[in-house]
Amino acid sequence: MASRSHPLPYVSNLDDSDILEVEYRKNLMNMSDVLKEREEKIKQQKQVEKAIKSLSHMLQEKKAFLEKKEGQQMEIDEEIDDIKVLEDVMNMKKFEREQRKREQKALHKAFKAYLRYEYKISEKYCETWEERCNREEEGEAGGDRSE
Repeated sequence: MASRSHPLPYVSNLDDSDILEVEYRKNLMNMSDVLKEREEKIKQQKQVEKAIKSLSHMLQEKKAFLEKKEGQQMEIDEEIDDIKVLEDVMNMKKFEREQRKREQKALHKAFKAYLRYEYKISEKYCETWEERCNREEEGEAGGDRSE
């Protein structure tokens, strides 16, 4: 039977070299298992690093996109403000146009009134001129008879 100090208590008929060989093989298997596990962990670490790199890249793209959108939003806000200002200016110009139309209409009415008055005056002037000419003709004609 094996003593308590024996490394493999379940093996009873082995000498020291056999025991060392078994220990050696057992150690090799443990080393192999550890190496396989280490390689697996390295693979996992590389996958995690790859994922981190990918996520970092996506994060940077998202931040850049957001900054661009914020910049675009600022531009959009500026354009909206410009549109509001232009609408206000356009409304003022429309009001001014209506004011000019009213002024023009008033001046047109005044011109028509002056034109009608001028027509009446010219008619009256023509009538008086005609009467004057008729009187002068009658006076000349009447003067010829008296002689």
